[in-house]
Amino acid sequence: MARLTALGATVPPRQPHPDRWRVLPGPAGHPFRLTLRRTPTRVSGGRAVRS
Repeated sequence: MARLTALGATVPPRQPHPDRWRVLPGPAGHPFRLTLRRTPTRVSGGRAVRS
């Protein structure tokens, strides 16, 4: 985030889905979305397990 804000993006106080992504307006005011990295999921015995 620090690099994006240094380039002119702003971080609004509210996020629509903070567990999935971040929405930031760029220098011109156009919003863009960053998808958060998730822990990979593997299947063990037919069930999804977070690694």
